[in-house]
Amino acid sequence: MNSKKVKILKFILVIFLATILVYGFVINVNALSPGEYEDTKTTVNTGEIESIGQRIFRLVIVTGIFVSVIALAIMGIKYMIGSAEEKSEYKKTMLPYVIGAFFLFAASAIAQVLYNVFSSFTGV
Repeated sequence: MNSKKVKILKFILVIFLATILVYGFVINVNALSPGEYEDTKTTVNTGEIESIGQRIFRLVIVTGIFVSVIALAIMGIKYMIGSAEEKSEYKKTMLPYVIGAFFLFAASAIAQVLYNVFSSFTGV
């Protein structure tokens, strides 16, 4: 293909994508006349939803900690009673365990920090 044709096609593609983006963010607003307005406020109890979310979060973290401690104890016992060849295998399996445990604890800490930051913004 000719380089001039490629440039034209790229230009047309860019214009097309820009047009799609511009029209994609346009929001239709339907206004009511003053007589048609009805006050239909609905309130949502976010405290209950937040409480349920915190309970689920705590359950997941406590379960993860419990499982990781049990897995470490089992791996430690197998390491102590294993032969030299088995010990080298257990060392290889401990690396993914340590990485997984790190991610579990880091994810819980990051989630708690994000919750604290965003709740301070919203005033919850």
